[in-house]
Amino acid sequence: ETNNRNITDSIRYALTIQQAMLPERELLNSLFDSHFVIFKPLSMVSGDFYWVTKVETETDGKVQTRIYAAIIDCTGHGVPGGFMSVIGKTLLDEIVQTQQVKEPAKILEILDKNTRAVLKQDQTSNDDGMDIALLCVEDSQEEQKVKITFSGAKRPLYFVENSKLEVVKGDRRSIGGRLRNNPIPFTDNEIWVEKGTQLYLTTDGFADQPNPERKKIGSLELQKFIEKNASEDMEKQRMSLLKLLRKHQQESTQVDDISLIGLKV
Repeated sequence: ETNNRNITDSIRYALTIQQAMLPERELLNSLFDSHFVIFKPLSMVSGDFYWVTKVETETDGKVQTRIYAAIIDCTGHGVPGGFMSVIGKTLLDEIVQTQQVKEPAKILEILDKNTRAVLKQDQTSNDDGMDIALLCVEDSQEEQKVKITFSGAKRPLYFVENSKLEVVKGDRRSIGGRLRNNPIPFTDNEIWVEKGTQLYLTTDGFADQPNPERKKIGSLELQKFIEKNASEDMEKQRMSLLKLLRKHQQESTQVDDISLIGLKV
């Protein structure tokens, strides 16, 4: 009992450290017109995390603002997943804030290289890694248009514009993990959207949650649900998604970390 209590207390403290890593609500409020966050770890500590940062650069006297947002699904959950989330956040901060790398695809290439280096994957059998959806929102000279650049490692971007949901697929490659010969390069997908467009980033946990009959919600069902409810305000969308999850899950136990964020630009 004593050992169990000590371990539980230690993990609970690890949770407070992980929560301190996540973007604060005030930051999200200052960067986006509206947003919601669904973050449900399987254990107390999560292998999922989300990351948001703002970078300002000055060129020829003009200040350009870039807002980066990502959702990341690390190998494992609980304490091992938590360790991976700390590595992922630290590397992303270094690449974007310190090295000032701008293009999402290039950020993912460097993140892959640095993850392999930190985990010494060339010298050991370690094959941990992460899947990530990363987008960059840029200032636009056009008043009613917003430029989004997206790159994904096995994770997509959903966006709803004019009541229609569009999917931008990620590349079929993870960050870290087993090194393949001639891995496909990460690609930048540039899209221009109307102001007020809603963007959604999610790990696979929501869509993969089974019900008592072991049937998953599924990505297509999730996409249809988001499209159907996109006209609601962000908080109502969050509540509706949680209601869908509870209704589907019923008495079945959660099988993975669940993370989904919605952002209105």
